[in-house]
Amino acid sequence: MKKFLKENKWNIAVVTILTLLIYIYRLCNNGFSVDTEVMINDPQGQMMSWMITGRWSLYLTKFVFHLIPINITLTNILAVIFLILNAVIWTYYLESISSIKNHKYNWIFMSAIVSSPILCEQIGFTLQAFEIIFGFFVLAIAMILIENWRKNPRHIPQLVGAILIVTYCFGLYQSFVFMFVFSCILSFVLIYENKGELEVKLTIIDILKYIGIFVVSFILFEIISKLVLNYLHAESSSYLANQILWGQFPKLYIITNIAKSIFNLIIGKNSLYHYFLIIFIIIFFIRYCFNRNNNNATKVFKVIVVLALYAMPFTLNILIGVMLQSVHYLFYVILMRFYFGM
Repeated sequence: MKKFLKENKWNIAVVTILTLLIYIYRLCNNGFSVDTEVMINDPQGQMMSWMITGRWSLYLTKFVFHLIPINITLTNILAVIFLILNAVIWTYYLESISSIKNHKYNWIFMSAIVSSPILCEQIGFTLQAFEIIFGFFVLAIAMILIENWRKNPRHIPQLVGAILIVTYCFGLYQSFVFMFVFSCILSFVLIYENKGELEVKLTIIDILKYIGIFVVSFILFEIISKLVLNYLHAESSSYLANQILWGQFPKLYIITNIAKSIFNLIIGKNSLYHYFLIIFIIIFFIRYCFNRNNNNATKVFKVIVVLALYAMPFTLNILIGVMLQSVHYLFYVILMRFYFGM
């Protein structure tokens, strides 16, 4: 990590200045956003609503950082600081597992992270702006610990630390379940990018390691959520269940809306992206999966992995049946792969 920081000091300086320029309005603006008034008027009620929804990590984080009921100035400052740290640590992790290094231009990927639409939107949601960005940061730490353990199974403390962090992220916001799976698939894409012939046994072991961490973390999350409910003598909230449109609207209506929104996303309509991204997606798919050095078994494996990578950003939306407005992090995956030379 010290070597990375030394090699990227100018990249970090550039992305720091860029971040300050992008979010200076947040640092100089103490305006409210959605649910901020609720937090001020009834902080215990807001905390309770999170706890019974399985978001106990939100309460834990606010308690640790002294953000109850709410300190808008501190929230904004912490959010911007950890946004910069996110850019640094995710670049470090992804570069560490990639065979291609481009230190001179790391500011490109870092800039893509700090200007990511999902993080821009999250900073605008003052009530939990810092907490979610902090979650992205610690998830990167978990991925680093998992990679260290994957290479050396004797590093049990790192495995335990990774499981605890992933469990914490699940309790922060349920979308982190999909983000973790996405990160694992992305890791596979990078780790196996230059392997023309797979070692089947080792590959299966790697897959089982990631699955095992996910299962253990999710079970631990469910256990803690149940214990929290028992401690509060409360029942689980129906808030998340009510977000699922399947069963509430005709299936044909939901499927049609999802299909239309996917099409609109591809052509760049009603989103922040342009239709040329689909060209990037196709080129990456062909170059990654059908490299001349890949044997047939490797090609099949890589096709499955890349298709899973492409599908993950859509999974949550399809499961709950909502219209897709944009796939926030798919563009940055493609940018990252081209940036790293694919």
